[in-house]
Amino acid sequence: MTRTASLPFFLASLLMLVAPVALAGDPVATVRVSFDRAGVTDVDARGFADREAGRAVTADDPVRIASISKLVTAIGVMRLVEAGRLDLDADAGELLGFPLRNPAFPDTPVTLRMLLSHRSSLTDAAGYWQTPLGGELRTLLEDQRAWDTQHAPGTWFRYTNLNFPLVAQIMERATGERFDRMMERLVLAPLGVEACFNWAGCDDATAARAVVIYDGDGAPAKDDLHGSRPDCPVIAAEDGSCDLAQWRAGENGALFSPQGGLRISANGLARIGRMLLNGGELDGVRLLSPASVRTLATPLWRYAPGDGLTYEEDTGDLGTGFFCRYGLAMQTLATPVEGCRDDPFGDGIARVGHSGSAYGLQSGLWLDLEGGTGVAWFATGMPPERLGGRSAFSAVEEELARGGSPLADSCVAALERHAASTLPDGHERIAALAPEAEAGPARDHAPLLDVTGALVHASAHPEHMGLAVRDTAGDHVFVFDMDIGNQPAHDEAMGLVGTSPTATVRVLGSAIAAPDGVDNFDAAACRVVYLLPSAD
Repeated sequence: MTRTASLPFFLASLLMLVAPVALAGDPVATVRVSFDRAGVTDVDARGFADREAGRAVTADDPVRIASISKLVTAIGVMRLVEAGRLDLDADAGELLGFPLRNPAFPDTPVTLRMLLSHRSSLTDAAGYWQTPLGGELRTLLEDQRAWDTQHAPGTWFRYTNLNFPLVAQIMERATGERFDRMMERLVLAPLGVEACFNWAGCDDATAARAVVIYDGDGAPAKDDLHGSRPDCPVIAAEDGSCDLAQWRAGENGALFSPQGGLRISANGLARIGRMLLNGGELDGVRLLSPASVRTLATPLWRYAPGDGLTYEEDTGDLGTGFFCRYGLAMQTLATPVEGCRDDPFGDGIARVGHSGSAYGLQSGLWLDLEGGTGVAWFATGMPPERLGGRSAFSAVEEELARGGSPLADSCVAALERHAASTLPDGHERIAALAPEAEAGPARDHAPLLDVTGALVHASAHPEHMGLAVRDTAGDHVFVFDMDIGNQPAHDEAMGLVGTSPTATVRVLGSAIAAPDGVDNFDAAACRVVYLLPSAD
């Protein structure tokens, strides 16, 4: 909290300083839910689900979770395997009802297991999501670009989205059910999760809570629904119509986006994660056998030079070392092999799960099966590349993995950039805090709180560091609750109080927008305190 002191010998005034600070590229929202086998252990939601409407994000808001959808789809597959409806090692062409063979290796069958583990020799070069309502997915396979003609099926890992529309098509043909409805029956409803693929199965109340996905420039890129479901939840037919009665089982598995189109909340992901941590059971409901969970998680591909790609080609994020172990739609992290950079947690634990990245969202669902803990997260407003991390994951994802606040960090970083360009040489940062970042990130060119003056008080409690600063005019005192829990910074600030009239500090803070549109300095998104060099 930032406030004007009410002491009788100081005049109170409103703080109306409006120097701009640019915060482009910061997350618009971050949500993190940690859990164990028994339940949710922590929830942290910051920023906006809908920035235009001023609607804060929560852990119950549905978001297009991107490629974590593949893991959920694979859970549905394993339910059909357990029921005897599918065989992981069957020729996928026989399951599809038409030949599925790499033209360069016509005698080598592609199996369902290969599709689920990205070892099918298919690529995304011919597309995967573009087939409209009423179209047939198999036409994409007639394009030579759909195939990797240099590697036989089963011999090479290439992360390929097209695998999963084919998996969904196989599921539809085996059951005669529409994919989104089948996934509701097999996975979502039994777990008590309100979620849907491509909005068709979600009710109006769920759609009204949709998280708008903003791209790295802060522009809405997906699900800017303005409180209602989209007119057409799938790619419309070539004539522009959207009659889902045109759906036919086993013709277009891409229609409901099994590779990335699941709309689910972070709390919903946590329920799926808890089911997997508990060996396939949640709240007395047995969804999968422990053996099926092990089948999903056991790597079928482990990176070695020359046996696969360690990045996804479709996203343009070509940083190597992201994928190094992969099972059935389940990645294993922290691979101890040179060239692997797949440990956003930084602790060497071989967690399993899946990531997602699309349209400005980055997401993750990661489980320590041995330790019995997990975490689900997402961030919106992200660039297409995973930037800034020491691993192949982004710096924001690494902060979410560790339980930090990317919004807070980016807010402070923006102030640091401003300080570097405006403060004199010799300035020293002595405290930083972003206590109100959960109220929403500062807007691009947000007004900047900027107070320079003598540090006249610091509280005696190191875990609740309150600073009082008399401005240079001498007629205002600004009080800042810092809550930094930083003993060295606290001791330094305490030592500065009253030592010399030349001990001057500058406090920078970025404002957040109040619901009425007024810039609210009483809840600055973050603040940084700098000690300025002596004038002597």
